[in-house]
Amino acid sequence: MTRRKLDADRKEVKAQIDRLYDAVAKGIIPLDTLLQEKVQKLKARHEKLVLTT
Repeated sequence: MTRRKLDADRKEVKAQIDRLYDAVAKGIIPLDTLLQEKVQKLKARHEKLVLTT
């Protein structure tokens, strides 16, 4: 994977995390177990991409 692709993926994953947090903060979606698992998976993927770039 190219550095450009890794950077784009990292930014997209971070944006997904931010959108989920915003939706919870605005009361659009509840912070339930399923959402917590999704956020943890996204965070793990983001961390892997950060370490790769």
